[in-house]
Amino acid sequence: MLGGFSVAMWASFCRVGVLALVVVSTGSCSLLVDADRQQCNVDMDCRADPANAGAVCVEGVCQPNPTWACLSSVMAPPPAEPRPARITMQLRDLVTEQVLVGATARVCRKLDYDCAQPMASGLVGDSNGDLVVETTVGFDGYVEVKARDRMAGIYFFYPPVTGDRVIPNVPLIREIDLMQFAGLAGKGLVDMRGHVMLGAYDCLGRAAEGVSLWSDDGDAQTTPFYSVGKVPSITAPGTDASGRGGIINLKAGPVSVTGRIGDGRLVGTIGLFVRPRSITYTAMFPAPR
Repeated sequence: MLGGFSVAMWASFCRVGVLALVVVSTGSCSLLVDADRQQCNVDMDCRADPANAGAVCVEGVCQPNPTWACLSSVMAPPPAEPRPARITMQLRDLVTEQVLVGATARVCRKLDYDCAQPMASGLVGDSNGDLVVETTVGFDGYVEVKARDRMAGIYFFYPPVTGDRVIPNVPLIREIDLMQFAGLAGKGLVDMRGHVMLGAYDCLGRAAEGVSLWSDDGDAQTTPFYSVGKVPSITAPGTDASGRGGIINLKAGPVSVTGRIGDGRLVGTIGLFVRPRSITYTAMFPAPR
């Protein structure tokens, strides 16, 4: 303690006082503050200093933006005791958002590319379009989903399952619709390639705007896209408020997908795989370093 103030309280004074002279002696201290001096007027004033990447201006003081404040400090969760977890996937048509009834599914291990040894099979979606998957905490594999007149889908759990969970609006799509979307984005689909769709989320667990996607496993025919007002775009710099985007025309097999925000900071890199003429679905949350 410094004269009745804790170290944390002094740090608080330094943040809000901006100009401070602290003289410390045994059992006493004094503080001179220029209360009129401001660090910033707008967010860009803060970001002029590389040390304040992503900071925002709050009442004249540069403070970490809570939206992305966790990017340098995300910790891997400790190992959890295996226990049952119930996952409800809400299957919807990508274009109309209508429920899809009667989809079938299998639960597969992460490295079982062909799902040759399914952990569960014969799952069927109900009349509400809900597909219920019974698994365990820590599961990081995928659910293989098939629905009439829709491209086959693979949903990877990222991060691994932590408990009961509802996954809203898993968007299954007809191949002709994807072809039209690719055409609107100025690209065609390459036969026997696969595609990734994901939702990006920020440190507060909200759909994240401004996340750009890329894969080092792509080539000249591979293209990131973003949903901008529900219309796919390859010219948008990143996700809109929906957080939705993806990558088309990836070669079948293992791939990685990386997300970054506008100032270049890494949100995370996800390892998964794609199959020919299929959609791989997942979510991107800030990842541990």
